[in-house]
Amino acid sequence: MKPDALQGYLRLQPLSAEKSIPTEEECRALWLRLGVPDEVTVHLRMVAELARILAVYLKRVGLRFNMDLIMAGGYLHDLVKGPPDHAGVAERILRQMGYAGVSGMVLQRDPMKSDGELDEADLVFLAGHCIEEDRLGSFDGICQAPLNPHRYRSENAGQTSSTNRAGIIKDQVEKLLGLSVKGIVRKHRRGILTVSVQSIRNVYLLVQGAVGFKADGEYLKAQELPLCLEGVHQAEALRDELQDVPLSNIYCSDLKSAVETAAIVAEPHLLEPRVRAGLREINAGEWCGSASAEVHQFHSGQIGHGMMHFRPHGGETLFECTARVIPAFYDILNSTFGNMVIVGHPVVNRIVLCQVLGLSLERLFELDQSYGRANHIYCDGPDMKLKSMNGDDRPYNLVN
Repeated sequence: MKPDALQGYLRLQPLSAEKSIPTEEECRALWLRLGVPDEVTVHLRMVAELARILAVYLKRVGLRFNMDLIMAGGYLHDLVKGPPDHAGVAERILRQMGYAGVSGMVLQRDPMKSDGELDEADLVFLAGHCIEEDRLGSFDGICQAPLNPHRYRSENAGQTSSTNRAGIIKDQVEKLLGLSVKGIVRKHRRGILTVSVQSIRNVYLLVQGAVGFKADGEYLKAQELPLCLEGVHQAEALRDELQDVPLSNIYCSDLKSAVETAAIVAEPHLLEPRVRAGLREINAGEWCGSASAEVHQFHSGQIGHGMMHFRPHGGETLFECTARVIPAFYDILNSTFGNMVIVGHPVVNRIVLCQVLGLSLERLFELDQSYGRANHIYCDGPDMKLKSMNGDDRPYNLVN
């Protein structure tokens, strides 16, 4: 922490009143306000990602974790460096700002609890020990550390004690999983390293799989429409296409078809899809439940009648849809790091692509967005380039 930031930390005001766990965006704001060096934020992002991966594995064997707490703990566990009691300073800062839920994550404490169960702080501590500076550690210290909890308790705080504590946690994790921590990190190494790159990343904007429009002859609302068998196959094809891409996050709308598509795509990456209502498909009113091609024909036919402000009965205008989709898209970009997947819908994705390409929204329906297809957006800071659209590596031929 910069000296002036340290002297003035007591004057900081909460970023989120009465919210005990900060969001990713709030953690990043804290880094800026406290002058955390870039090389430290790289380390923090990698620790948070590794801790999250370990938690996903452990949840598969029945353990429960607060994933938001793990991510916040990873982002903030080394918030302050320099002062003799840097952990205590960081803890007091977080408590004062209303983040009591994560403040304890920055303190050194005994990991051996009476019930023997691991918690979020244990995983963040182990992940931090595995990551050295901005690189993945060699694991030599952990693998050779004596796994003796009595020795750990009897030692003063220091490198040996820290290494032994990490060894204790590592032993617990491996015993529960039947897997080595070293093997897990090796498998996910590319994804962990990806989050260390702040500005350059790839965004894969997917169209949900095809939906079934009726169930037992009953009408279903748009948010209830599930994937049909073809849609499941399309989602599985997207999963196979992206299984070797290192991903840090997967987002989707709150419509059932998008959630199901995202869950299938997320399987190889051990990610939990994050739902954003702002990405929901346009409300077509009385046309809800109709095929995408029919909605396309309905809206595009209104070009001569003010397409952007035309409101179908019971629905929303394209302008209103755009006003919620674009802020949601940029909020996701600005609050995350690394490669990601966003599972959207035909109209929603066209709105995003118009933004990326700099096209007028009146040309929205010139862009093909078929069920179960992918768009690849390359981001370098605020600059975005469409590398492929709807599975076509020559997207500009479709819009020039």
